[in-house]
Order: sequence, then C-alpha cells, then structure tokens
Amino acid sequence: MHKNQNLKKVFDYEFNRESMKKQILFERERREEKNRYRNLKYMVPVCMVMLCCGVLFFNHTPSKLQASQQEIKKDTSNIRVNTLLVLGEKRIDAEMKNIAPVEGMDILKDITIPNDLEIIDRYAIYTRKEKTNDYTILNSYVYSYFNQDTQREIRISFSDKNQPMRDYYFNEQDARTSYMNHCALKIYQYEDTYFTAFKYKDYNFDIETNKLTLEELESLLQSIIQ
Repeated sequence: MHKNQNLKKVFDYEFNRESMKKQILFERERREEKNRYRNLKYMVPVCMVMLCCGVLFFNHTPSKLQASQQEIKKDTSNIRVNTLLVLGEKRIDAEMKNIAPVEGMDILKDITIPNDLEIIDRYAIYTRKEKTNDYTILNSYVYSYFNQDTQREIRISFSDKNQPMRDYYFNEQDARTSYMNHCALKIYQYEDTYFTAFKYKDYNFDIETNKLTLEELESLLQSIIQ
C-alpha cells in the first residue's frame, strides 16, 4: 500500500478513537453532573430518613418503585409506567467501538424519532475474557440520537444473542407490565428519563430516553414493535 494511504488510514483511526473518547467523556460528565445535582437536592431528606429509620444506603441498593398514575390504554397497547424513587447505578467493564450501520437490522430502519433529534453515534459494546485486556466479546450494538441544545436523547441498545449491558439497575419484581402489540415490556421513569427493555423478533432491546414525553416514547416503541 502507498505510504500516503497508510498515513491516512492511521490518521482516520486515531481521529475516530479521539472522537469516541470525547463522546464517552461528554456522556460521563453529563451523567456525573446530573448525579451531583440530584444528590444535593435530596441530601437533606435522605439524611433525615436515615436518622429516623436507621437505614443505610449503599451504591448497589436496588431502585425503589412507587405506583404511577400514568397509563395509556389503546386497542393494541396498554402502557403502564413504573416510577422510580431511587435509581441504582453500576460500573461496567466494556469498550466502545464505532461502527457503520448494522447490515440486516431492518427493525430500526423506519423507527419514529422526534424531528429535533439526529443520530450522532453508532457503536458496539465489547467485553473481555477474564484476566485479559482484549475486549473482543461483542455484547450489543447501540444507536444514539441527540439534540445538543435541549439535551433530548434516545439510546437504543440491541442484540440477537445477549442482554444489552446497562450502567443502571432496578428491582423489576414488583413492576407492572405494559403491552405493545402483544409484546410484553416494562417501562420505568426516573425524573425526566424513561427506561424500557423487551424482546422482539429474537432481538433483546434496552432503550433509554431523556427529556422525551411519554407519547413520544410510545410512538418510538410502536415503530419498533409492529
């Protein structure tokens, strides 16, 4: 291969890596800033509960649910939202690698996305074997849609082999089930964020939205679960 082509290939690779690192740092800083605000906001009430009830919270405490009044019933759907009082977070050991659109993934071809959002990233999540530093095990693909001005966001993770990894968790035992075109799923809300996970056409989906309305989430789900 020509020397200039080699240099271009190296430059493109390094540029993509740097762009991916900036995106990861941006999302991490945004989440940490939101967590700091939330912690300050609820510090006094939580401390009072701890003093009165003698309850000690750890990082891996499951999220708490409360009954939600939000419910949408239609002929083909019954949407029931589970409101989270506390969101549990966890760290994941994985590596992100930018990808082109996934061939054959027609299930996301005609999804309904709000007009103000645009796709900003497509990447794959890789994990590693124990006691190695090589992230070669494909976990899932992620499509990310975002609006820089409003911070509105949709992140769709999917895989036909694995359950997509997530950096949050909650107790699903007492959660109410929703139905969309006979597909069962569970929908959670924490502040201005919705979470849902389901299996459709042999694919496992894990979807997180930020600052979207419940109606916008329902339109997105209907465009996937047909």
